[in-house]
Order: sequence, then structure tokens, then C-alpha cells
Amino acid sequence: MSYWTDLRTPTERELFVGLYDLTQYTVFSERTAPSRVLEVITGYHGLVNALLEEAGGILIKPIGDGGLFAFPAEQTDAAVEAIEDILAKGDAWLAQQGYPGGARCRPCRPRRHWTHCIAGPGVARHHR
Repeated sequence: MSYWTDLRTPTERELFVGLYDLTQYTVFSERTAPSRVLEVITGYHGLVNALLEEAGGILIKPIGDGGLFAFPAEQTDAAVEAIEDILAKGDAWLAQQGYPGGARCRPCRPRRHWTHCIAGPGVARHHR
């Protein structure tokens, strides 16, 4: 079983938690047909999800033009490498789609965050 599938019952874990979001999303969405906006945003979240999973992380939740992701705390180096991939490969993919901006991935800056979490179905709390 993987680190993530073992979380079917509430479990206490330390995690590296991060957020990403797109720049220029409002400009893009105001000037683009809604179906195209949905197509681009869905494709982008799919790409990010694949990059995170490949590196050992998980996309917890897409949130509009951004998302919340996590890695086991002991995989911080893999998390930073995944963030660099998201920035490089994601921006290249967005450019191919005619998207005017790029991605910001906040945890690779001073905003990275480790937290002691209780994770699993129906659990929504953390300890600092």
C-alpha cells in the first residue's frame, strides 16, 4: 500500500503542505469562452496531479485556478523538485494553450509549511 492509501482511517502524520495558483486567471477567463476556460483549467489540474503523483505527493483538492497538495514530511526534497516541475512544465503547457500567465507555487518560497496532521475520511483538523 502507498503512503496515501493507508489513510483510510484517521492517522496522525507530518506533512509538507503547499498551494499553487495561476496568475492572470481573471484576465483569461473574462476574454475566453467558458468551455475553453474549463478545458484549460481541467487540463492544467490533470497535469499538476500527474506531476505530484509521480513525485510521491497528492493533489488534495483543486480550488478554482489553484490547488492544495501535500507530501510526506520526509519527502521534502521530492516536493521541491515537483514544485520546480510544476512551474516549468506547467508554464510550458499553459503557453501552448494560449494562456497569458503562468503558475505560482508558494511552498517553494518562505511560505512552505510543515504541519502535524490527523488525516483520513471525515477528519478536518491539524495540530501546530
